[in-house]
Amino acid sequence: MSEVVPLNGHIKIKVFEKQPDGSEKQTDEKLIKNLIVDVGKDTLLKYIGNVTGGSYAEYIGVGDSTTSASAGQTDLQASTNYLWKQITGAGRVYVRPTVYVSVDFGYSEANFTWNEIGLRDTNNVLIARQIDGTPLTKTTSKRAIVEWQLSL
Repeated sequence: MSEVVPLNGHIKIKVFEKQPDGSEKQTDEKLIKNLIVDVGKDTLLKYIGNVTGGSYAEYIGVGDSTTSASAGQTDLQASTNYLWKQITGAGRVYVRPTVYVSVDFGYSEANFTWNEIGLRDTNNVLIARQIDGTPLTKTTSKRAIVEWQLSL
């Protein structure tokens, strides 16, 4: 008997606001489901199968586009206000059955309204993209940690 196992994903965003004394206070946390796009499924399966062209998650990006997420998309939809950040070794954790990849957008980075969030691989192929129904308006008084969670 064959069984189809879906790839599920969530995006967690933790927002911290700079306080007058220089400390930080967490002011928001949200969890959003994500859409694995067609080219993202291709790259993940190629990576698992060690097939040429397959690659792993390397960047998390945010943008201000409100274009609905669609399986056929190949990049963030924002034309001006967007930023991709590289995932470092410390931003990669695996706890069965979930892999967590995260980046920290500091106070001076991506200061615009975050309507869209994306994940792409080392070949700059979009793996997943989602629209945030209650977008974060990022300012110089806020930093945000974006954590992508993928599980089978």
